[in-house]
Formats: sequence, structure tokens, C-alpha cells
Amino acid sequence: NPERKKVIAQAVQAGINYFDTTFTEEVQSLGSITEELGCKNDILISGQLINVVSKAAELGVRGTKRHIASDLEERLKLLGRDYFDVLVICAIHNDYDSGRAQDVVDMVVRHQEAGKFRFLGVSSHDLAILHEVLKLDLPVDIVMLPYNYAVESNWGDLYGEIPGLLE
Repeated sequence: NPERKKVIAQAVQAGINYFDTTFTEEVQSLGSITEELGCKNDILISGQLINVVSKAAELGVRGTKRHIASDLEERLKLLGRDYFDVLVICAIHNDYDSGRAQDVVDMVVRHQEAGKFRFLGVSSHDLAILHEVLKLDLPVDIVMLPYNYAVESNWGDLYGEIPGLLE
């Protein structure tokens, strides 16, 4: 997509050095464009494992291990890198279960120890679940909140809920 290449090139030239990827096509296009521009090692990239906690309910332990490994490897291959700077477990609230969330984080951390990503993050649009996850004292480095100051009114009383998350 020529428009994507133009936007990424302008972003890099403007000094933007952090790119968050969600969907496979974003990983693939960012990988090929940054390779072509010669800047793939000059930027920080976040990858995501989407709905992995809910998928773990269906797949069981062995299936979840395979799913995490294959999803991570596929994304890294498309990106053309050996590791993500940040790996985020997204939508941790879907079919949330604290034991399953702990198991998924333990499985993901093994990939961190193998050098597949540097920092671990979690995200959720359900602040009560996110608060519960943070109480588990998991080895999480980054927390993504569903907040955009431009549309704060869309989230209700988010200002009142955030302090509880930060305790």
C-alpha cells in the first residue's frame, strides 16, 4: 500500500520511533516498509496477542502453548525481526479467569526468556478486570488503558476509576 509507506516514512522522518501493531497485515506492511526504508532496527515495535486468554479456554494448555508460539513466530517472521520490543496480551477481559490469565502469562514469559520480546504488557477495556489482573502481581511491565483524552466522555467516569488501578 503506497499510502502506508508514505505515512510510515513521514512518521520516521518526523522522529516517531514507536509503532503499535495489532493485526497481521499491519505487522507485514510495517516489516516490509521498514526493511525497504532501512530503518527496521531504528524503531520500537509493539506486537499483540489478541484474545489469548479466551482462546485458552477452548484450546487447553497444550493448544494454547502452540497457539502462542505460532502466532508470535508468524508475526516476527512477517515483521522481519527476531523480537518485539513490547508484547501485549490484549483483551485479557474476554472470558477472564484469573487462573487461566496466570497460565497464559507464564506461557508468554517463556518466550520473553527466549528473547522473543523485551517487555510484557496487558490491555483491557474492562477496568475492573484490568485491576484484578494487576492484583495478581504478574511480571507485567506495561498496562494499556482504554483512554483517549479526545473522547474521554465516551468512557464515562474513567477519571474516577484510574486511581484505583494505580494503587
